[in-house]
Order: sequence, then structure tokens, then C-alpha cells
Amino acid sequence: MLKMHSKRDDRIGIIISIIYRIIRNIRAVLLLSAESAKKEDSIFMKLPVGILIRNCIMDGILAMHIANNNDQVCKNLMALSNRNYLNALFEEFEVYRDKLGDDFDEVTSEHMYTMAIEDTYLNELQWNEGNKKIEPLNERNIWKATNYRDIYEGCKKADIDLKNIMDFLCNDNKTRECVKNLYAYYKYFSQYEHFSQRGDGDSLADFGFDNIRFEKAIIHLQECIKFLIEIIVCDS
Repeated sequence: MLKMHSKRDDRIGIIISIIYRIIRNIRAVLLLSAESAKKEDSIFMKLPVGILIRNCIMDGILAMHIANNNDQVCKNLMALSNRNYLNALFEEFEVYRDKLGDDFDEVTSEHMYTMAIEDTYLNELQWNEGNKKIEPLNERNIWKATNYRDIYEGCKKADIDLKNIMDFLCNDNKTRECVKNLYAYYKYFSQYEHFSQRGDGDSLADFGFDNIRFEKAIIHLQECIKFLIEIIVCDS
């Protein structure tokens, strides 16, 4: 077991939790990929695979940034990151609904989506006082993400902007190449909800006809995790 210095406990603990989350998501990618290989039409699995990889990349860049900041900054970054992730889930329901298929009606899919958010992020939610009553297809409106101004004093949305973080990390020779590669793949997988017909982040294209090498994204994530583990070992 690692023996950690008290002055780095908070930061190292958060980095370890992020690495663990990345590994869990990569395992999910493995399972989805194995399942898609059994089917002639693998397109259904491509959207969640791409989004999971994007989440891993976002976590990796965030963890690298945390490794370069003090304890208080890292706590603020994690709180703001969780808030932004949750807020994005509310905005992404239409993507979830449209890709769910015809097995569920709209009311049922709304209910399933809302319950998943409540089960996972209840502590990050606030009651939406502006919503006077629960209506079909508007279940999500009973909750809202915490106001980012309530997270910490002086909080700015730009604090967690990945482009800003990437620019900051590029000032360090040790992290420049890795973070630039990760950010390029983040931009690619961010196009998945838009279904580019040119093959640029096109989740409707067959795996074999997309212009991306999925394994390269995993290799860059591996480099990121290796860097983070070195940080943990050096500070232990």
C-alpha cells in the first residue's frame, strides 16, 4: 500500500479515483466492443463506445491538470467538473432517447433516464423550484444541477474548460505531447452526437469505414495513466 504525504493526500486521492473511473469505463468499452463483434450490425454499440472513450479522455486531461495544482484548486476543479458533467446529462436526453430505439415509449425512456441521474448524482442535484408540478416528458425538470456559483467563491466556468486546461498543460514539456493527442481525440469523439456524414466522428458509419483508429486513443490514455502513476509514486 502506498504511504502518502499528508500535504498531497487530497490531490493523490482524487487522482487515484479518476484513474479507477477511467479503467472502469475502458472495461465497459471492452465489453461493448466484444458484444458488437457478435452482431452483423455493430452501429448500435458505436455511440456509447465513443462517448465512453471521450469521458476517459476528459478524465485523463483533468487528472493531469490536478496533478499540476495545489490541493484546494483540485477540490474546486473536481466539484466544478462533477457539476458540469451532471448538467450535460440533462441536456443530452434527446440523444439518449433518439438512440434508445422503438422498444420504449417516450414517457418510459424519460422515467428511466431521470431515475439513473437520481441514483447516481442525487447529492449533486438541487430541487427545481421553478417547476410547479411533474408532467409526463418533463420529469427531469424536478431537478437541476447545482448553480456553479455555489460551488466555491470565485468559481468560473472557464476553470474547467478543456481547451484552457490543454493550453496550460502544453507549457510543460512532460505533458505537452500526451495532452495534445488526448485533446485531438476528445474533439473527434465530441462530434459523435452530430453524426457527421464525412466520417468525422460519424457514429452511423461502420467501424471499418470510420477515419479513426480507436486503439490509438487507448494508447494515449495508457500514456496518461502512466504519467499519473509516476506522480503518485513520486509523492508517496
